[in-house]
Amino acid sequence: MKTFKHKTNGSTMTYKDGCMKIENLVIEGTPNLDYWEEVFEKEEILLKTEDGFNIFEGEDYFFFWTGNNTASGQQPYKLYNHKAKKLEDNTSWAENARFFGKRENAEKVLSYTTAEGDLIKEGQEFYVYDNLNFKCLEGVYGHFKNKKYDGRRFKTKGEVAQLILMSKPCLSLKELLSVWGDTNTLDVYSNSPLFTRFKNLANEKL
Repeated sequence: MKTFKHKTNGSTMTYKDGCMKIENLVIEGTPNLDYWEEVFEKEEILLKTEDGFNIFEGEDYFFFWTGNNTASGQQPYKLYNHKAKKLEDNTSWAENARFFGKRENAEKVLSYTTAEGDLIKEGQEFYVYDNLNFKCLEGVYGHFKNKKYDGRRFKTKGEVAQLILMSKPCLSLKELLSVWGDTNTLDVYSNSPLFTRFKNLANEKL
């Protein structure tokens, strides 16, 4: 079925299978295009991406999740490609996802973010965890863009300091045992199942 609009008075008419219908009046024939013009439904924009694209039904778009609250089976900060379709009633586009019209634009954003997934912007300072030397490196926009630093850029120095504290080898078994109890109970703790596992792990590393 097609819809037409009168060029002068603005009234509407539908046409199907050789019949024109104006309100309750049905007339056999075809619309006279001198007086009637076909009305086309305007295609609905389903999604506006952050890189400036209007996405219509059936078109490809790219996105990644920015938190753990993802769709079933999907992972945060991993790029996905879908074809757009109309949302069901009472649903909306996810707020914890970022949408793009071009794959390369999404990949560019993903490649230069903090470990939390926040985009590093021009002029912004950040900190990098040096996992080989257990140091905190200071950076500004444009530095440490190599993919080997992905997951190791952070907004605050405190986050890097916590990683260093949890990762840098700095305690001997003897030092660990010294904070466990006083000298009268060291034999008890040194023979405990937990400390035995510590010793076994140390032997494996040696």
